Amino acid sequence: MAPKRKAATTSTDTTASMPDAKKAKKAAKASRASAGGDDGRSYTSQQKSAITQFMSFTQADRNSAIRNLKAHAWNQEAAING
Repeated sequence: MAPKRKAATTSTDTTASMPDAKKAKKAAKASRASAGGDDGRSYTSQQKSAITQFMSFTQADRNSAIRNLKAHAWNQEAAING
């Protein structure tokens, strides 16, 4: 016997049935994404400089630069060499 399924919603607004907290969280995530935010994190001026320098030197995109720098504790030399 097949398991019972919930009835499909006919509303095109997927947030209509969400609790207010989930709606707010989803809206905040969408605004960060449209603003080009990096997973909601703010970076220090030194980190921003390291990101820019890493991108310039390696021709990597911003997300790759951040990922590599984080993996090497924001040490630019280690991130570039490793």
